[in-house]
This record gives sequence, C-alpha cells and structure tokens, in this order.
Amino acid sequence: MAQLPDRVYPGLVPSSDDEVAGRLYLDLTSPEWATLDAFEDPTYMLVNVDVASGEPALAYVWPHDHLQAVWRLDRLVGGELDAYVDRCAAWRKRHEAGPR
Repeated sequence: MAQLPDRVYPGLVPSSDDEVAGRLYLDLTSPEWATLDAFEDPTYMLVNVDVASGEPALAYVWPHDHLQAVWRLDRLVGGELDAYVDRCAAWRKRHEAGPR
C-alpha cells in the first residue's frame, strides 16, 4: 500500500515483489460490483492480481505516480478519519438515491 498524493487513504500500486495484506471476497453479486465500481476513483484500474491462496482475484490498482512513503493506518486518525467516513456516508446516500 502506498501513500497517494492528496489523499488520506492508501492505494495498491503495481509491484513485482511486494506483498500486501487484504481481504479476498469471492461471492460479490453484480449489484455489489456495480457499487464498488461507482465508488472507486475512476483513476484506478481493475486488474488481475496474484494472491497467496492461488484464487483468481481482481484489485483496484493506482496506475499513476504515488509517494514513496508506505501508507500507515495511524495517518488516518482523528479528524481525517471522521471526515473520510462522513464523505463515504454522503456518497452512499447519493448513490442509493440513484439518478435524479
């Protein structure tokens, strides 16, 4: 996970030798995929990735420049976390309301 420019959340970036911890969801429905696609920054690319379990997997990968710093969870604390959660909640409300 890399620190992305001007963002409080991390991004998965292309690498041939790094590993990252994560969660693998094998049973997403089409509507759930549509929600993820709508939520993710359009800059991300959805690509096939290798996972330790050998299962086929897709991941949203940041294809552009990123900071050399590794993203750390303790960066997303206090006001930044609260603001991010508020933005996510507002996005979800708009998304569930659908087009107007």
